[in-house]
Amino acid sequence: MDVSPITAEMLSQMVAEFLTGASQALVVEEGELLFDFASAKYSVSGDGRCVLHLWSEERNVVRRVLEVQVPGRRLRLKVLRFGQAKPLVMEFCGDRDRRAGTLKRALRADYQHLLE
Repeated sequence: MDVSPITAEMLSQMVAEFLTGASQALVVEEGELLFDFASAKYSVSGDGRCVLHLWSEERNVVRRVLEVQVPGRRLRLKVLRFGQAKPLVMEFCGDRDRRAGTLKRALRADYQHLLE
């Protein structure tokens, strides 16, 4: 199956529409909770390549977006870290109650680390 490249305009519109309907959105990358959109911000840019920039007081992440899928109440992005060849999966989860098992495990691990 061929996937056409995503443009910055397309991704910007998709993320904006997704976040409009998901006031409690979270961002998870490879099972690790990165951002809670209660306090995070984002921007999308690109000249030939689609680049997603996410930031909050705790961290700052920049990823090149290769592909986007919308399974249910999630926005799944296939992304590359700069300088890396292996793509990662980043997910925008729209509702905390409908979290994927991966996100639940990541949140539990973060909480367990906090207790230690």
